[in-house]
Amino acid sequence: MKRFLFAEKKTFGTFTTFELKDTASGASAEVALKGATLLKYYINLNNELFNIIDGFKTPEELIKAKGARSYIMTPFANRIPDGKYSFEGKSYVIEPVPPRTEVIHGFTASHIFGLEEYAETDEFASITLVTDITPDQYKGYPFSLKVSVKFTLSEEKLDIAVTSVNTGENSAPFFCGWHPYFRTNEDGIENLILTIDAESVISMDEKFIPLKGSAAFSPIENHKRDDYRSVLTEKERIINNRKLDLCYANLNLDKKGFAYSSIYDPDNGLKITMYQKGGVTLAFSGDSLIARKRKAVALEPMMALTNAFNREDFKKLITIQPGASISFNFGVKAECLKK
Repeated sequence: MKRFLFAEKKTFGTFTTFELKDTASGASAEVALKGATLLKYYINLNNELFNIIDGFKTPEELIKAKGARSYIMTPFANRIPDGKYSFEGKSYVIEPVPPRTEVIHGFTASHIFGLEEYAETDEFASITLVTDITPDQYKGYPFSLKVSVKFTLSEEKLDIAVTSVNTGENSAPFFCGWHPYFRTNEDGIENLILTIDAESVISMDEKFIPLKGSAAFSPIENHKRDDYRSVLTEKERIINNRKLDLCYANLNLDKKGFAYSSIYDPDNGLKITMYQKGGVTLAFSGDSLIARKRKAVALEPMMALTNAFNREDFKKLITIQPGASISFNFGVKAECLKK
């Protein structure tokens, strides 16, 4: 038997889910076809299984979608004010997708994805889920895309890759992101040590829309309360009742172009690292959530800034030519630093 396995489950209400499992450690990831939504990611924490994802706990939560827990956000991430944007000389107005009442987090979280392929090996298990966006499907977004989400479970980490192929005859705007909530314990986030290595904090208006142009990028040195760079001491990076609801940009990248953000629980030694290939990182402490406030930290990788459809500085990045594709790679690694 191979170490990493794939299995189909049908236990989440009426929704089909799939599981990737590491038979050596017991680690597993469960993904719902609805929205290609990660529901659980169990890791081996000191010989006990612990779920580091504060996702939708019931089918009813998944339907109501409060908190957008583990949403894959495409063909745009976060907000477009009033749904209005311009692309290649034309103006469009997108309408909210129920159950949401504002234009936020894209469309495909409401889709039932299909299984395109899966793999089982001694090094990893993976699944690729796919869905289509058609020109007549959403008012204000008359473009044709094939969107795939690939989950790959290997030792100590879960890789995710979102790819969009422009299957239409015209250029299309597209960018994506992920909206996970990470937890290290049952009590909350106050003791956690947060690390986000970035040179800028994004200045936003009262509706969480970045300011126009270069005014959006504010040096991290001007935001002492929101500074969680690794050059600071652990004591300076403890969350300790600080509210998080902001975006970090100009991330520090390694030689392969990846940025890393993390939370560390000094009580049990669990460190959770979110990594991403470029882009920006949103951090959210869940203060506005109806349920489970400040029980987990959202570290959200995004290809581009919120409202990128309306920003000239991101037009080249978010434009997919006919027949071309664009991908965004990110994931999560969990490790215990106390044995």
